[in-house]
Amino acid sequence: MPLLLISHQMRNLTVRFIFLFIFPFFYFFFVSAFVFLLTLSLISRPNFSRTVEEKMVKAPVYTLFSKVPPVLGAFTSSFDSSDARPAIIEQFFSKYKSPLAPYGEKFVEVSDKYNLPWELLPAITMQESNGGKKIPKEDCLNPFGWGIHSQGTLCFSTWEGSIEKVAEGLKKYYVDQGLVTPKEIMSKYNPTSYNRDGSWGNGVEYFVDEIRDFSTTGSN
Repeated sequence: MPLLLISHQMRNLTVRFIFLFIFPFFYFFFVSAFVFLLTLSLISRPNFSRTVEEKMVKAPVYTLFSKVPPVLGAFTSSFDSSDARPAIIEQFFSKYKSPLAPYGEKFVEVSDKYNLPWELLPAITMQESNGGKKIPKEDCLNPFGWGIHSQGTLCFSTWEGSIEKVAEGLKKYYVDQGLVTPKEIMSKYNPTSYNRDGSWGNGVEYFVDEIRDFSTTGSN
């Protein structure tokens, strides 16, 4: 009897050892292997390589800082004086006491780099944030309302960085997809305004025309 009892106790200890130590180990190993293989499979898919910024840009963007100027004419750019454009942008921003006034050359540089109308980026900043005077927070230098929606707020550490990234994004996600005029851009950039009253596109056109007025008066 004692031998049978001891044998029975040993079997119980073995079963307990398996459940307490060996089974959890193998469970953790197989779960970890499954998660690793699943992650590897997802990463290898082409669509998974989209950046966080791309996802934020493609999500609906709701402007935080808007005004409603009158409806103006078509969106075209006819000013070709590359030497004068930075000064015109700086004078325009200075009129509004904008912190973006020192960055006229950067606006022109990226506009030419991504083949955008040189008035477009400054006009968007005026419509979205009064030229950078109303940004999400002090250390979030995003005067474009770019990537601001219910999923979060995209911030930049420098004004130059925001100008470069937004110019690149406008080219890639808008112009290259056939959205060229402010009203066409508005359909994706600010769908709420597009579906309601079109004030965002009208506002951008308003400031585009105001910048052109600076180019006209400045060249006389």
